[in-house]
Amino acid sequence: MDQWYNCPGCHRLIRRGQSQCTVCGKTLHGPEPAHLAVPSKTINKPIRSKVAGVSHPNDNGSSRQEILSRCKMTDIFTLKRCPIEEDQNGIILLRENGEQVGWVTRTVAAELAPYMDKGTEYNARIIALTGGGRYTRGCNIEIHEGSAAEMRAYMKSTTSKIVLAIILFIILIFGACLICTRSIL
Repeated sequence: MDQWYNCPGCHRLIRRGQSQCTVCGKTLHGPEPAHLAVPSKTINKPIRSKVAGVSHPNDNGSSRQEILSRCKMTDIFTLKRCPIEEDQNGIILLRENGEQVGWVTRTVAAELAPYMDKGTEYNARIIALTGGGRYTRGCNIEIHEGSAAEMRAYMKSTTSKIVLAIILFIILIFGACLICTRSIL
């Protein structure tokens, strides 16, 4: 099994002995310092990625394009290890009803697979649904460590912060309009 450590530039996982980080391009020199050892939390911040394989059919014949057409921005995907001959780090993305929408990209799968093999759980939320109509549908995701319940709580708190920011912005604009109106009169 490969040994991993965090890149000093972007803090993503890289293999020991690798000369350059594949994510940020930082050139790595000499032995890895002890303070760069992999932390207990496997990813320091969410990982954003595209979903791979969305134009291919699933093994059961279902269309991933059709499945993506039914996805909503509030959907949560479960990441499940699925090593295949072409990619021993393979990770599939499943909707809550078990439908496969695609694969985690190879680069991200190489980062997460060692942790998933040790029992770490990951989920992803949709950050963009792309294409549609005459174009191939696509999906961009944000991957978080933890359970689906933790992901829902994160999404709820993020939504609350956005709503609060919008309300404060509206109050600010309304207040500015009142000040301008009074200065004109």
